[in-house]
Parts: sequence; structure tokens; C-alpha cells
Amino acid sequence: EYGVKIINASDISHVILENSIDTPGVASNVVVDSQGYLYVAEGIHMPDNDTIPPVGIAGMQIIDLNDNPPKIIGYFKADASSDVSSVAISPDNFYAYITDSSVGIRVLDIHNRQNPYPLAEYKLPTSGKGRNLFLEGSLLYVADGVEHLQVIDVSDPSSPVLYGYYDSPGYGSDVVVSGDYI
Repeated sequence: EYGVKIINASDISHVILENSIDTPGVASNVVVDSQGYLYVAEGIHMPDNDTIPPVGIAGMQIIDLNDNPPKIIGYFKADASSDVSSVAISPDNFYAYITDSSVGIRVLDIHNRQNPYPLAEYKLPTSGKGRNLFLEGSLLYVADGVEHLQVIDVSDPSSPVLYGYYDSPGYGSDVVVSGDYI
């Protein structure tokens, strides 16, 4: 029921489901790196009915798309009270940045994809929780809901620092950077 679907769209008029991979959480965001690995941010499904317990495990799956069929090769499990909604991968494919509702932003070392481990945490300086990420160079843009946009300098992945922020009316749930525009 939960997981990731791999769809072949090489002929857009004839799209084919190539594979389906079950994952323990609810996939909320995916990124593919330059070496053919799929990173899946996973959260917990909270049913509308209070009598039904939450479903899934929050964290990040790493799937090798070079294998046929693709398979899960690594996993980072977040705290039981966490929700992971977004993932971004460094250009060198060595670090993953995930939103983690219990800490804000978590930096994972993925040099060894079979065993990703936490390298650093960055607590957002606002009441918001990270909703979506966009990595441009050494700047990590975070749409964090209540306070909208945080910009984190991750030039040293082991020590992320606030670079700037922008507060605007409304609710910030997504972010993308294109040239001089956010």
C-alpha cells in the first residue's frame, strides 16, 4: 500500500509501471542522485479516526535503481515522534538533508549508502517545522510553514548555520530556486 512506484515514461503516450517498492513509511518526497540512487523521505500516516493507530515509520530510504529489480539498500530511521517530509542530496552525493519534525533539519552522512548516519542537526530558529527543501550550491532553502523561508549555509555539513530568512504572510510549504528567484 505504501512505497514508491517506478514508471517508464520514455514513450509518454504509453507509460508503463516498471516496478513497485514497498517501504515502511509513507513516501512524501523523492530525489534521484547522479549515480542512480533514489532517496525517499518518509513520514507517518495519521488516520482521521482516533481509534486507528498511526501507520508507518519516519525516516529516509535509499534505493539502488541500478539493480534490476531496484532494491532498498539503506535506511535512516528518525525518532518515533518525528515526521520526515523532504530530502535533498549534496552535489557530491555524500550528504543528505532531511526535514525532521523533532529537530528541524538533519544532515546525514551517506558516504556509505548501506549505513547512513546522522552527522549534524539544525534546529530551526522559529516555531515552524521544515516542510520542503531545495539545495542550491552550499545554501539549503527550507520552507518551514509558519515562518516561511529559512536559508541555511551547509558549506560545512557538520555545522550548518543560519544564513538568512524571509518572513511573509501566509504559510510556506514548498520552495524552489531558479536563478535570482525563490
